[in-house]
Amino acid sequence: MDHNADKYFLCIQGLSKLQISEEFKIQFKRDLQVIQSDQKCECPSKIIMICNQILGQQSAQSILQTLNGFFKYENIQKFFLEGSVTTIDGLYQKLSQFKNVKVLKIPYQYCDGENFHLLVMLKQLNKLTKLQLQSNKKNGSVNSEEIQGLVQFAIDQMGELRTLKLLLHHPIKIRDIDLYNRVYPINCTISSNNQLQYQIDTRFGLNEFPIISNSI
Repeated sequence: MDHNADKYFLCIQGLSKLQISEEFKIQFKRDLQVIQSDQKCECPSKIIMICNQILGQQSAQSILQTLNGFFKYENIQKFFLEGSVTTIDGLYQKLSQFKNVKVLKIPYQYCDGENFHLLVMLKQLNKLTKLQLQSNKKNGSVNSEEIQGLVQFAIDQMGELRTLKLLLHHPIKIRDIDLYNRVYPINCTISSNNQLQYQIDTRFGLNEFPIISNSI
């Protein structure tokens, strides 16, 4: 990564010359510019992307541009996109190509029909064992029905998934969850503003915990 005055540049051509076998880690800032190239870098088994500040739509696209600089997405076993990120157009479609990913930690994008693209992505990732989705406070409140649908989908359709963790900024309301179609155990937790609100375990059922209102 090059630095020029107040701007940072990531050159994909330079990145392609490296042999990254285990882990690629990058921190994004508002002023990061990705310089594309026809030459690509082979994916390692683990990719970590960190955003310590909320990125606007244009800056957030640099995350997708960086991923476009890689090939052999089937190499990826773990992918983490951490920090304050708003909606990234095309993120879920890109992640759908990570066919062998087992651990996924990404933002929960729930505006403008993104929940549909999330479910489409999850149908493709049939080797996933751990999934964490974190909402962004800037995107507003989440929809309780969509969360319930997501949890039910994970229970019914994602046979390899063992852990689902949802980190939300606002409390939701979950009705009864159907656990009868699940063969293998799965543990789902839903937290609101850093407080555990629901725990759903196929062996023990649905448990709801009180939320302290003055901390929301």
